[in-house]
This record gives sequence, structure tokens and C-alpha cells, in this order.
Amino acid sequence: MTKYKTEKRKANVGERILITDKHVNETRYKNGDVFEVTQRKRGYVWSEMAVNILDYEYEVIVGVQTPAPNILEVFYVLLRKGIHLSFYDSKIVFSTQDIGTARLIFKLHKDGMPLPLSAVEGKLVLLFSNGSKHIRNITLSTRSKG
Repeated sequence: MTKYKTEKRKANVGERILITDKHVNETRYKNGDVFEVTQRKRGYVWSEMAVNILDYEYEVIVGVQTPAPNILEVFYVLLRKGIHLSFYDSKIVFSTQDIGTARLIFKLHKDGMPLPLSAVEGKLVLLFSNGSKHIRNITLSTRSKG
């Protein structure tokens, strides 16, 4: 889940706001919703959804922190899509110091046979819990053996 660094102040046009204290009778949005301010009025702002939001209901977003993906969530998504993974104690450790040096070693099989990768372009996709993703081109070392 994305975490926001916020400030409790009146928002300016173009800033993003996080709903933190929704009015009890408000039904068009909920706490945790994010909007961009399109107009500033006395005591409230208008969002891109043509919704007026009272000043006390929100905080201004000044920074975003997207957590690193949970590797188990990534494997779960792959399994849901029908991609079979064999698990073993790989001792894989990811570090911010591994820039350009990490190697992931695994074999792909289809129907019990190695799946040749000679016609594919290698990509590593990290899926984050907030729905965003990060895609990197990778080098496949033994394409013919899967």
C-alpha cells in the first residue's frame, strides 16, 4: 500500500490531497481517497471529480513512499496466472547495493520439459501491492534450456 507524507494545511490548485477526516454525511468519497485540487474556495476545495471537499477533511500530500514489493505477492500473482514455479531454498537476498549485479537463476518447464526461450525478450516485472509495477529488461543466459 502506498504511504503518503502529508501536511495539515490548506491546499493550492494542482496539489494532491488525502482524505483523512471525511464528513459524517459525505458519501461521494471515503477516508484514504486521493484527489487533485482544481479550485480553491473559502473553506473548501474542488477536486477533479467536481466534488467540493471541506478544508478540515483532508491533508496535503507532500511526498509518496511506495514500499518494496513482497516477493511472495509476486509469486502469488504468477501462480494465479498459471505459471508454475518450483520453490527451493535459494538464499536469494536483494539489496540496494546490488545495482546491475543481481542474478536470478531458475528454469522454466512446460509439460515437464524445458521451455526454450530463444524467441522471447527477457523482462523482470515487479508488481507492487498498490497496483503499480516496475519492468526491467533482463539478459537470458541459456535461452535454449529454458
